[in-house]
Amino acid sequence: QTMRYLPQLGAVEHAKKAAELAVEIGDRSTENRARAVAGQVYVNHPLGADALAILEPAAATLGEDEPDAGPVFSELARIYMMLDRDEEAVTMAERALRAAGPARDTDVVVNAMVTRGSAILGPTSGRFDEAEATMRGAITLADRAGHISAALRVRNNLISAVIGDAPLGTLIPIWDESIEHALRSGMAGCAAQHLIVRAISAASTAGRETLRA
Repeated sequence: QTMRYLPQLGAVEHAKKAAELAVEIGDRSTENRARAVAGQVYVNHPLGADALAILEPAAATLGEDEPDAGPVFSELARIYMMLDRDEEAVTMAERALRAAGPARDTDVVVNAMVTRGSAILGPTSGRFDEAEATMRGAITLADRAGHISAALRVRNNLISAVIGDAPLGTLIPIWDESIEHALRSGMAGCAAQHLIVRAISAASTAGRETLRA
């Protein structure tokens, strides 16, 4: 099933309990999903150290061919990227892609592509065009598969990638798509955020900043 963003920290305890129960009955797939969800909640708040405490031990014991290993690798890659540990983020994102690809887990594939694309923009790589192409491909896959959260995330990160290089006319359609997706999904707060940044950017290039997530 597609993972959803869980806003409440209390969800972590439920996810941890689910992982424990899964271990007891030998359900490796559910265990991996539950640990990934627990880490995802911490990542979204963001609480990097708490996310690492869950995800790094889980990833250390996982093979890429194990059921539902992809979400663990993907969320760990994301927190590495957000902590500017970009080389580790790329390595872990590629593990997520290899794990999720054969099962056609497109939600994990899209998010791993976004993370990888964002991480290779680091100051030591300079792989701007590859990053942009990776994230535009992720947009196509996210939209086709109906992964709304991933579609919003990739557009946010794509804007972060091209904002210093692309003309405003290139950015506005991406913002408009984000606003449309958010409103259609009942995510008014997200829509408002993109609308405010779009308005500031249209008025002044000095305000054209966003954060990768």
